Amino acid sequence: MTRELVELAREGADFDSETDAEEFVRDVLEALGASLSPGERRDLAAFLPAAFADDVEDPGLPPRREPFTYDEFLDHLASEAGIDTDEAERRVRAVTAALARVVGEPELDDALAQLPPEYDRAFQTGGKLSEESFAEAVADVTDLSESEAETAAPATLRTLGERVSRGEAEDVAEFLREPADEWLVEEAAADPGSFDGDEFVRRVAVRADVDEQTAREYADAASDALAGIVPTRALDRMNEQLPDEYGEFLQPIAGR
Repeated sequence: MTRELVELAREGADFDSETDAEEFVRDVLEALGASLSPGERRDLAAFLPAAFADDVEDPGLPPRREPFTYDEFLDHLASEAGIDTDEAERRVRAVTAALARVVGEPELDDALAQLPPEYDRAFQTGGKLSEESFAEAVADVTDLSESEAETAAPATLRTLGERVSRGEAEDVAEFLREPADEWLVEEAAADPGSFDGDEFVRRVAVRADVDEQTAREYADAASDALAGIVPTRALDRMNEQLPDEYGEFLQPIAGR
């Protein structure tokens, strides 16, 4: 299992060698261990390969009264590895994706709950898109055809972007590949619109050039795809800006 974790991490980032990847995994676990409560360290360590358990349960770094901020976390890892913070973030995403597969998403999400919200950028346990587009993800999880999904995806995300704040749109867009991330944020504003559910559906219908019943189906399909990609905490924060009635057609995210 130790080798599996390292190999999975190497699949997601450009490490120089297996040793380089293993050292970075250990650095990530130590930094996490310093930021988590003793109980959560023990719980996470119990799911890790024995060779890595001590890195999180008894980290070389002293425990912190407050967790590392996300920027401090990246700065520390970049310094330890002798790389810039952009590369550190890419590697962290590869390591956390590997951890999700080895220890399980529920356990990793429990650890994430103790960390600042900014850590969602790296802990992409919701299943971030790899090679497929968002439209393909919509088609995969619904009965829509590929052409219908290609229409539903931008129509829904652009309308959703109009309804939530730019900050929340950008937080969710972090987990989407181009151009879906742009669809979500290009209509977003610091002061979002407050239109009701019927108006949301009408706007999707206009964008997609379909009737309103079809627009509801499109919106729910795109919502279903989002729920399979974006971590729960990011969706929950966005959902707080949506009225309960949105759950009628954005059920996977607004009906949570």
